[in-house]
Order: sequence, then C-alpha cells, then structure tokens
Amino acid sequence: MEIRIFCPGRDESGAEEKEEEQETEDSLPVVMWAGNFSNRMFRAGRKNMRKKRNFIILAGILFFSFLFAGVILLSPFRTDTGIFIAAGSPFILFDGGSGEPVIMLCPEGKDNMLSKLKTGDKILIVHNGTMMLSYPAQMNVYFCIRLKKGDVSDVPEGVMESLEEMGWKQGGTIV
Repeated sequence: MEIRIFCPGRDESGAEEKEEEQETEDSLPVVMWAGNFSNRMFRAGRKNMRKKRNFIILAGILFFSFLFAGVILLSPFRTDTGIFIAAGSPFILFDGGSGEPVIMLCPEGKDNMLSKLKTGDKILIVHNGTMMLSYPAQMNVYFCIRLKKGDVSDVPEGVMESLEEMGWKQGGTIV
C-alpha cells in the first residue's frame, strides 16, 4: 500500500495521478490530504478564537458594570426615606435624621406629585443631596413614592410642636 500526501492547489500532477489511481481498482493508494492537518489547525484556532471572544465579552461586561456602578455612586442624585408632613408647605422628616422637618421644593410642573400624600405616610424621595441653609432647611425633590400609608400619630410630638412654634401648622392642625 502506497501512502502519498497530496496538497491541493500545489501540485496539479498529483491531482491527475490521484484521479487515475482511483479509477484502477487493483491498487488503491491511500491519499492523505494536507487539508486534514489544516482542518485540525483551523479547529484549534477556532477554539482559541472562541476563548478570546468569551474573554472580550466578559471584559466588556465587567467594564460596563463598573462604569454603571461609578455613575450611580457619583451621581448628584440621592435617595432617602422619611415621614411626610402636609403643612403650609410639604415637609419630610428623615428617618435617622436630626428630627427636624425639611421643606420639599418640587420643580415647576411637578407640584401634583405630593398632592396624593397624607401626613404620616412613609415616602421615598429622590433629591439633589444639598440642603439650602434656611430654617427650616429646604431641598429640591425630583421624585417621590409612597412606601406605606400612615396617619398623624406616626409623626413625633416634638416635630409637631416645632412646626406650631414656627407657624407652619395652620389653625393648630395638620391636614
């Protein structure tokens, strides 16, 4: 049995001999194509390319995850929770804060976002993180969500007294 290596495209005489030898049934030579070797190389290269592609995808996901986390951490927006107080102006009493009420200022056209809230409701607000130096303090609120319904009994007595002293309670009651 004769073994020959045939490289397609390099030796045309080998191609003719191969065709002639396959026609004769007496001696069938085993012809190894050089393409088999290149197929193995191609498959190995394809595995390496797949590994590289997966690595690039993973690196991209990690990059955008860190970028998103950085944007969230460094953004000028802050979120806080507190108790809503409906007085002459809408107030919030922050959870874990100093116990002093803060006036919530809404952007123009968004005054209705606080209209459905009642005194004592637990709310989540998105604000710019800065408070104006006034008494009582003021801050810009961009967004507000009611987390839990409440009533006037949820507001601490000391806060109610300080609002009455400042004249924010109209007629001694809070709506």
